[in-house]
Amino acid sequence: MKKAFAFISLLAVASLIAISCKKSTTTSSSSSTSSTTGTTTGGGLSINSTPQVIYSSSGTNYSYITNSTGTIQSSSSVQNSASSTPGTNGREIFGASIDDGNSITYMSVNWGTLIYPSGYNRPDTATFRTYFTTGAKTYSNSAANGIEITMYDGTTAWSTSLGAQTGSTFNVDAVKQQYLLGASGDQYMKFKASFSCKLYSSGGASKTITNGVFIGYFDNM
Repeated sequence: MKKAFAFISLLAVASLIAISCKKSTTTSSSSSTSSTTGTTTGGGLSINSTPQVIYSSSGTNYSYITNSTGTIQSSSSVQNSASSTPGTNGREIFGASIDDGNSITYMSVNWGTLIYPSGYNRPDTATFRTYFTTGAKTYSNSAANGIEITMYDGTTAWSTSLGAQTGSTFNVDAVKQQYLLGASGDQYMKFKASFSCKLYSSGGASKTITNGVFIGYFDNM
């Protein structure tokens, strides 16, 4: 069983809003593809590369690339606050992970918060597609208004939300809308991002991440 950990956003939502978390596992195959935004950057990797995360920390280079055996896989998740109350907007924080599908989540990127009209259980296609834009993004505690990176290394959970991010960067190099095989028609946004950050544990330890590249999927579940 995969070890679960989460840093939940402290969103001010009404009591009638139902909060849920959904997760799916994706593959690198696609049944159809629409528009792509952005260009190829970062050591030959592009938006069309296999989902993966690479980075450096404490003088060591790390590389986790998804494969057909599932020992490393790409996953998507959504923290959803859907509302059926008229005038109360829904909110979603999207997550993309590269993990081993068992006990260790190597790294996750959370991006929030998308706000959409009441009366729906998820954003419509156009809202979802236009939310994900290229360019520099800011880090935000619990992804309330930007990016959060979390990591589990087998013993410790780490997050950008637990400390200052002075000098850290996160740039979305390219995005591409896709519908993936076996995904029951779910709409995905594949993205490639270049990043650096500081990760902190709840005990106050820290580690610096540099030369990071993340290629993964957000799912409009």
